[in-house]
Amino acid sequence: PQLGVNLQLVAFQLAPDVASRKGGVPCPPRILINPVITPLTDETYEDWEACLSLPDLMGRVPRFRHIRFEGFDETGTAVCE
Repeated sequence: PQLGVNLQLVAFQLAPDVASRKGGVPCPPRILINPVITPLTDETYEDWEACLSLPDLMGRVPRFRHIRFEGFDETGTAVCE
C-alpha cells in the first residue's frame, strides 16, 4: 500500500466535454473503494494516462470500452453500476 492502508481506491470523472469528444456519457467525480471492475464486452481502446505518484510519467493504456463497477463510496455505501 502506498499510504500504509490496505485499501484499493479509484477516483474518476468523465466531464461533459470529454464525454462528448470520446462518445461517452458524462459522469460526476466519483470515489470507489475496493473496486471490482468487470468488462461487459471484449472491446478495448487506448488513451493517455498520467501517474499521480510520478507526475512526469505518461503512457498509452488499454482499457475496456464497456464495464460494470462495484465497490463502496466514501460513506461506505455499496455501489454497483
